[in-house]
Amino acid sequence: MDFNSLLADHQISLMRARDAEGSARCRHREAATDHAVRIEALKAQLGATFPTLAAS
Repeated sequence: MDFNSLLADHQISLMRARDAEGSARCRHREAATDHAVRIEALKAQLGATFPTLAAS
């Protein structure tokens, strides 16, 4: 999967988690966390040095 697709999927998961309730919210947050882990791994593999922005 390419980097832009991972970023898009991560953002979609965050938006779905924001709008969901109960166990659905937990599932979307878990998906967002999984995407974040994959993004960090791909960054390391590519030697990227830019930081991932954190939600405030």
